Amino acid sequence: MLDRRLAIVFYTTKKHIEKLDSIGLKTVKDLLLYFPRTYNDNTEYRKIADISTEEVNILKGRLTSIFKMRTRTGKTMVRGVFTDDSGSIGVIWFNQGHLTRVLPRNKELILSGKVKGSMGKMTLQSPSYEFLNTDTEQIHSGRIVPTYHETEGLNSKWIRSKIKPLIQDWTKHFIEYMPESVLDEQDLISYGEAIKNMHFPENNDALVKARERLAFDELFLLQLKVLKQKWHWQNIHESDIKKIPTHERALQGIRDALPFQLTKAQDRVLTEILADLNKPYPMRRLVQGDVGSGKTIVAALAALNVVKEGYQVAIMAPTEILAKQHYKTFVSTLKGLNIQFIAGS
Repeated sequence: MLDRRLAIVFYTTKKHIEKLDSIGLKTVKDLLLYFPRTYNDNTEYRKIADISTEEVNILKGRLTSIFKMRTRTGKTMVRGVFTDDSGSIGVIWFNQGHLTRVLPRNKELILSGKVKGSMGKMTLQSPSYEFLNTDTEQIHSGRIVPTYHETEGLNSKWIRSKIKPLIQDWTKHFIEYMPESVLDEQDLISYGEAIKNMHFPENNDALVKARERLAFDELFLLQLKVLKQKWHWQNIHESDIKKIPTHERALQGIRDALPFQLTKAQDRVLTEILADLNKPYPMRRLVQGDVGSGKTIVAALAALNVVKEGYQVAIMAPTEILAKQHYKTFVSTLKGLNIQFIAGS
């Protein structure tokens, strides 16, 4: 059912469907996985008497008056007075004459916007609005409000209004694929619940839990993909991969010629690398250590073993300085041996 087109699920215009399609939202699944880019915490209502000129104000009250007028330039302006139990403030909307029909007087609603000076008075300019309905959950105010990546013709308010009706019924189609034992061990919420709370979290804790679940999934699935590839490599027929045996005598000769002895850690890591090279599948290994811990000499000895088997070795370095350091180390390590070392650019 998640493959049905959005137009079948909710009523909207062909233009909106084309806009959704242009940003890759072709199905209900796509829309529900279109997570917000950020959130605005609009859970606290502010009294008109405490209104701020520095940030968005979330006000709950009534429009005691609203009327339409023309500006000197001929544009439409809707003016009104918004009142709560602490006082009143003027409200202005530009080029939205239809609001005189949409926003009736003395009906409780929520306005969200910034206060600016106009005509010598402080007014709430072009605020967003939402009717206060005790029977339904608020979507655009009085809660943690999701903000989405927008495109022309698709703003966050429109996206929220389309996603909200789908959340409850459609998230059940996202089958939980994570083993219950993993969920319990990692204290993770269900996949469907995470999707719900990514769009409309009840509080910050719910949002954090949703992010934790989806972040865990991302890393978990990436690791599974890596392990699957590793399994594939390790099950290639032995004749397809050339094993490189360890040339003990050559390596020991180099180690005896070094002006220092390998540390136990260096010796252990080198042994592990040489064992990997002698396996019938490619080696995937990351050697990690502090600066000066001896990673380069380990690499040099491993490279020597490959060269002694008749193969070429390429050493890549991310910076010129590091390349020169490697070159110096390798030259000193291989000095006296009949091995050609070529520095590339």
